[in-house]
Amino acid sequence: MAKIIDFISLRLVCFVLLFILWYSVIGKFVAAILLSLLFVVAGSLIYTKLIAHRIKKESLNAESMNMFFILRGNAYVAEYLASVIDPVYAPTQTDDGLLLDTSGESRAIIFPLFKFSKLGRDEFVKLYRIAQKHETKKIYVISKSLDREILLLAHEFGAQLIHVKIPVFYRYLKHRAALPPAEPKTRPKRRSAEEWKVLAESIFTRRHSRRFLFAAALLLIMSMITPLKNYYYVMSAIAGILAALCLFLPNRIASTKNGIFDVKRKKKHGDSE
Repeated sequence: MAKIIDFISLRLVCFVLLFILWYSVIGKFVAAILLSLLFVVAGSLIYTKLIAHRIKKESLNAESMNMFFILRGNAYVAEYLASVIDPVYAPTQTDDGLLLDTSGESRAIIFPLFKFSKLGRDEFVKLYRIAQKHETKKIYVISKSLDREILLLAHEFGAQLIHVKIPVFYRYLKHRAALPPAEPKTRPKRRSAEEWKVLAESIFTRRHSRRFLFAAALLLIMSMITPLKNYYYVMSAIAGILAALCLFLPNRIASTKNGIFDVKRKKKHGDSE
């Protein structure tokens, strides 16, 4: 979803900048639009065929590694990490974690928590209890993010909490040549109709109609004080059309997304379910 929005936004910004550039050079509205479209399409094709193709050839990135470990569970990650970490730490798997006996230092325990949400207070208390059971207060947590309150809570408990972010862990595995194998991508090249429907549902909401109307009014005002009148007229009309779609399109989307739980309104008065 976010990638689709970024895809559209980036190309729209490039188109506007190129249009302003070409219009200032040649001074013709239609020709500037055509040249801007041509350059945006050509740039997109070059990026897709050359740069993006090289990026896909890489074995694994941090985001893909995170998803790989999420699907397999933290017990799998602890076992995998036990085979990767330096044997000098004498790693021992226990309670979905990895207990380390470091020479000359206090014992430590590693908890790999690969998931979509942040580490919460209740979950940290559970980890702290496990650390207490193994007589250690040095806790490594490998996760995407955590609340700042967790750091304060750890300090209150007297624990030494070390948060290892996913990119840091990715660089550690890459340095040790221990990244998991990349899986072949089975996602189809063409986007499904359901993806476009979800995108439309996120863009064309009623609360966005006010923003589009404000943009249309602002562009209309700009057309009165700048020489590029036709450009601002067109942009204002587009924003107005988007505002109208935000008012009427959500009703059609909502009428089909709930399946058997949709309740259709009766047109006749006196009808009841």
